[in-house]
Amino acid sequence: MKLNRRDFLRLSATVATGAVLASCQPAAPAPAVEEKPAAKVEEVKKEEKPAEKIKLRYMDWGGERYPKSWQEVGPQFLEDHPEIEISYEPRPDLWREVITAEYVAGTGPDLFGHCCDHAKVFWEAGQIKDIKPYVDRDISAEELKDFFESQLTFWTDKGTGALMAWPKYQGNLCIIYNEEMVKEAGVTVPEKWTDAWGPEEYREFLQKLTVGEYGSPDRVFGGGRSVWSDRNTPCFNSNGAHFVNPEDDTDCWLGKPEAMEVQEFWRVLRMDDHTMPMPADMAGEKVMRNLFPIRRLASEEEGVWAFNDTMDRSEFKWNICPLWSFKVDWPMTLSTTDGWSMWSGTKHPDAVWELIKFLASPTFEASIAKTTFLQPARKSMVPKWIEILREADERFNDINLEVILESAEGGYGVPMELYYSQSLGEEIMKPVYEQVFELGTAGVDAIAKACDELTEKLRAEKARA
Repeated sequence: MKLNRRDFLRLSATVATGAVLASCQPAAPAPAVEEKPAAKVEEVKKEEKPAEKIKLRYMDWGGERYPKSWQEVGPQFLEDHPEIEISYEPRPDLWREVITAEYVAGTGPDLFGHCCDHAKVFWEAGQIKDIKPYVDRDISAEELKDFFESQLTFWTDKGTGALMAWPKYQGNLCIIYNEEMVKEAGVTVPEKWTDAWGPEEYREFLQKLTVGEYGSPDRVFGGGRSVWSDRNTPCFNSNGAHFVNPEDDTDCWLGKPEAMEVQEFWRVLRMDDHTMPMPADMAGEKVMRNLFPIRRLASEEEGVWAFNDTMDRSEFKWNICPLWSFKVDWPMTLSTTDGWSMWSGTKHPDAVWELIKFLASPTFEASIAKTTFLQPARKSMVPKWIEILREADERFNDINLEVILESAEGGYGVPMELYYSQSLGEEIMKPVYEQVFELGTAGVDAIAKACDELTEKLRAEKARA
């Protein structure tokens, strides 16, 4: 699908808002749409080395920690590929808008790192190249097994079998908690996923950790969680609910009874119990996670991606425990989908693929584990990851990292669920979620109504494609 002017304007208005919610409730039966034949996967051949150096733009995270990995091991890639020159670019503010504009103009980075729904959004705009032919050519069946199937399935286009991205790292969701506050409250936390809390146990945990008068500046909230996020997925799935019909990505399921039960529980935690803060309670902080280091949150539903920030800013002992599950008798967590994608307009796809392979190698994964504490995308690297973290910072010796190893080995992670059009899904559903969970101006029934609207518009858009 190519990006026309209307789609570009809509995409530019929504891309900066983060991960897109993925699903909803059924409306009218889907109209008959002619199925498109799967695209033919063509073999790719090695490019001949050019007379002059190939110059690639590589855009990735910035900050103080992450670029150190490229500085540390990037020279190994350049030594092995003297014909390639790399321009490492920390991504700017509103980076998705910046890249979108550059790609429309025919420029932009040859390679970029991303997470969540990002690959799908750029794929919808025709700005990502299918890398499956490169995988088929260079990745053995044995090596392919070392990556988590949830990520590869997530990036595979259902209609064509194209592959939008290659694994960068995988993060699992857990509960990060202040050990001092938990001890003062006399609360015992589960140490294994088989002992994870149900909803009422989790609610009691939050109530015991909540201290101080509601509305007072010294109020400590029992916990925190993102409102509009892929992190909602395991909570839904653990109750047999989904964002979207698994068999029809135009069919929003957020209005189904199983989903409504979960959403009402979230509403109760915020609006009735006040054990989780709303924007007015956040003391000027725009990101809820910022309340944890300043002791305004006793716990938070967060993941491995937050470890470096938590270590840097928290001057107290903290630990992790398994995420709670709603009803099912088997544990569940989020399996993030962080990866690398190649620009469809790159002039040097073979060189970009060589860089992608290096960035997904054990060498680079070990480096980002050391600099940013990120969880590897390779299964074989997860035990090594624990060793690396404990060597990098002795405080990890007291943190139950085995919880993450258990979730990885047990296959407890589930990826976020995707709409047919991610940008349209966010455009319709995010404002309603804000009304229900951040402003308290609507009940969860508003979500079901918005879902019906979304289903109708998704089916109309798919019929036009």
